[in-house]
Amino acid sequence: MILGYRAEYLARAHMPGGKPILILCYNEPLSVKLGSRLQARGLSDRVQARHFHKGCRQQLVSFGQDIPPQGPDMFNEMVQGVIRAVDRRQIPGGQYQAILTAGATWPSCAAAMRCRMRAPPHWRAGSCPTSCAGPPAASTLAPIPSS
Repeated sequence: MILGYRAEYLARAHMPGGKPILILCYNEPLSVKLGSRLQARGLSDRVQARHFHKGCRQQLVSFGQDIPPQGPDMFNEMVQGVIRAVDRRQIPGGQYQAILTAGATWPSCAAAMRCRMRAPPHWRAGSCPTSCAGPPAASTLAPIPSS
């Protein structure tokens, strides 16, 4: 629950009307629990808790992108779809002030997507990973933005 406290701190520290903070969880029950806790504390308008693949699907649906067909590669294809759509500016990058991740091990494509979705959109500078290739990336906390 340390992640929830960190998100709460960031939410209270950021300017009203600013971009929300996203908590990505690889465990769906954890995302539901964090979401309920944030709502009870009146922070659901400033912090969003999402299961990683559910969040990818929501981005694709919200911005009119194709959902990959059911199959063994469906989840990787969803993540790659978000990455490609952000690169083509079909999904806006930089939607979140900060992105916090819960869980010990994440696929490398998660780092590529997180980089594109955090403000300012670092992907424009070419500093984001480009694909889902490679070993899983360790979980990281987004830095506390300077004011």
